[in-house]
Amino acid sequence: MGSECGSLGCPHGRRRVRLAHLHWCAAQVSRLTVSKHPAPLSASANCWARASEVSQRDTLGVADENVVKRKKFFDFGSLKVRSMIHSTKNFIDYFSSVRKRTLNYVRVVPTDRINWLPKEGEFTCADIVRHIASSEKMFVGVVTQSKWEYGGHDGNQSSWDELIAYLDQTHTEAMNALQSLPDSDLNQPRPALDGNAQMKVWRWLMAMAEHEIHHRSQLAMYLLLMGITPPHIYGLGVEDLIAKATG
Repeated sequence: MGSECGSLGCPHGRRRVRLAHLHWCAAQVSRLTVSKHPAPLSASANCWARASEVSQRDTLGVADENVVKRKKFFDFGSLKVRSMIHSTKNFIDYFSSVRKRTLNYVRVVPTDRINWLPKEGEFTCADIVRHIASSEKMFVGVVTQSKWEYGGHDGNQSSWDELIAYLDQTHTEAMNALQSLPDSDLNQPRPALDGNAQMKVWRWLMAMAEHEIHHRSQLAMYLLLMGITPPHIYGLGVEDLIAKATG
C-alpha cells in the first residue's frame, strides 16, 4: 500500500518539508537584514535571499519541484574563476612535453602507412599530423593576435621525416610567437570562432593542449587498427601499473 498522504513518503509530504525549509531560510534573511551587525552576509545572505525567492514562488504555486531543483542557491556567476595558467613560459615548457609524447606516436607509424585511413572521409595519418601543426598555429594566432586562421591539413610531404620536420618547424614558430605574450594577458579575453563570444587566453591555451591530445589518441587508435601496439604514454603499461601500484 502507498504511503499516507502528507507523510514524507508522498510528494505532498516532501513538498511541505521543502517549503518549511525555504520559509526558515527566508526568516533568516529578515533576521540578518535587521541585525546590528549585517557585515558577514555575502554568499550566505545571497543564499538566503534566493531561498526566500523560491519559497515565495513555490507558495504561490508558480514553481514546481523541478524548478526548485534547478534553482541555484549560490550565485556562482559572481565568482571569478582563477586562471589555471599563470606563466606563459611555464605553459610553453608544458606544451613542449605534450608535443614530445605526440611525436612518440607519430614515429611508430610505418612509412608505407603514411596515407592510411580507416575509411573514406577520415583523416589519413599524415592529415592528422598536418592538422595538429595547423591547429597549433591557429590557436597561437588567436591568443596573440585575436585572429582565427586555419592553414589546412593538405600537403605534399611524402615521408615521416618530412612530416616531422614540418611539425617541428611550425611548433618552433608558434612557440616563438607565444613567447611574446605577457603573463598579464593570460586573463584577457579573445574572440571565439563565431565572433559572438569570448574566452580568456589561458582557456584557449588549455583547449590547444586538449586538442592535440585528442588527435594523438586518434593516431593511437589508427595504430591499433593497423595491428600495431601504440607506445605507452609514460613508459608503463597497465600490467606494469598493476604490478607496482597494487599489492
